[in-house]
Amino acid sequence: MEQLLERGCMWEEAKEKVEEEEKHMLNKLLENIQYSLRTCKFPPQAYLALTDEETADCTSLMKCTANVLTDEGLQKLLISTQQANIMLNVEYAVRR
Repeated sequence: MEQLLERGCMWEEAKEKVEEEEKHMLNKLLENIQYSLRTCKFPPQAYLALTDEETADCTSLMKCTANVLTDEGLQKLLISTQQANIMLNVEYAVRR
């Protein structure tokens, strides 16, 4: 940010460029992590980036986990333990 401001960029323009570079760097890091995981003996079936800790809830994580479980019994077990997330229970009950 300082370098951009020193080069004569206006504050808003510098802020936008920093945000773009941050997104680019995070995407590159995510690509590297996914490549490394794909080479594992048991690679993950799905990826989910959890980025905002303050407003994060487990709904997207639970949906992703339930969707990759291939055994219906395991899906039911996972969903039934999530009583706090009634919408997830209802969604998977309707699917079955």
